[in-house]
Amino acid sequence: MGSTRGSYAPQDRDITIVCATHKNHGPYDFSGGERLRNVSRNSLILGGRFRTGLHHISLDCVGKQYDCYTLDSMIKTWRNQEYLPPRRDADVQVLSHLSKALLEYRCNPSWFESFAEGIKEQHWDDDFQQGGRSCDWAIIALVFGWRDIFGLASMDVPRLGVPPKPNEECAVLRRIIGEPA
Repeated sequence: MGSTRGSYAPQDRDITIVCATHKNHGPYDFSGGERLRNVSRNSLILGGRFRTGLHHISLDCVGKQYDCYTLDSMIKTWRNQEYLPPRRDADVQVLSHLSKALLEYRCNPSWFESFAEGIKEQHWDDDFQQGGRSCDWAIIALVFGWRDIFGLASMDVPRLGVPPKPNEECAVLRRIIGEPA
């Protein structure tokens, strides 16, 4: 009998989102084979947890910069191989929440690129001209690899007088642009 350590045994694994304000979301079943590999390819953090032999992973969004619907849409995307935004009227805030969750779970953003491109086309020019949401755009651009937008947005954050805060996204930005965290 061979060892299953480091490989994907055909056992059922699942992810549940623990939500303080709604019923728990999930569990989302990932049964062996391709579905488990799909999680591993798309999230270094969650894939690592599955590889350690955990059969059940609980995710909590309390105190995070995104909500339970963001995590729900991410996990459903890996299961159903189609991204559906958590809100029909998706906007920069939805994309910002998604980007923060993708960053935290070290996810491959490829499943979400067409959605992100659509939001960028609708909102980036106006937001940049008005000087709004620069911190959000810098995180979004970081996640999706938009160097030009990252450069413009991150340069705009100090001009807006955003004081260094201990919150996660500004700490990440400070490290990237070379300021002390």
